[in-house]
Amino acid sequence: MKALERTLQEILFAPSQYVIPVFQRYYVWEEENWKQLWEGLTRLLEPPYEKHRHFMGSIACVPEPPMPGKFPAFQIIDGQQRLVTRSVLLCAMRDAAKARGWDLAAEIEENSLIHRLKKDRVRYKVYPRWWDRHLPPLATGP
Repeated sequence: MKALERTLQEILFAPSQYVIPVFQRYYVWEEENWKQLWEGLTRLLEPPYEKHRHFMGSIACVPEPPMPGKFPAFQIIDGQQRLVTRSVLLCAMRDAAKARGWDLAAEIEENSLIHRLKKDRVRYKVYPRWWDRHLPPLATGP
């Protein structure tokens, strides 16, 4: 087995897809998990900015067999909760930017969430399990 170190940006900007296999547990992140993530991310906003990095934790994956015309795909063996959470966070950022009319919305979507010219399953950079893809949306407030 060969281990490589990659940043979240390198993972999400790559022309690859990360699939959560059916044997992985359902997506479950509680308030404590989100709180810890949020505290880590807000520390990045403290000067001096260049000294801070956020450690996402490890992600272990195995490549799916290559197929012509398909992006390289990897099945996530460990780290699916963290990777899906980062995608959910990016979706929230995209939606907030879109609501404000910012061009950043399209940039987030096209650089971090989807393969713009692909359709169906291969369109998504992170592809959760069926159940996690079909959960009802979160309430957006009153």
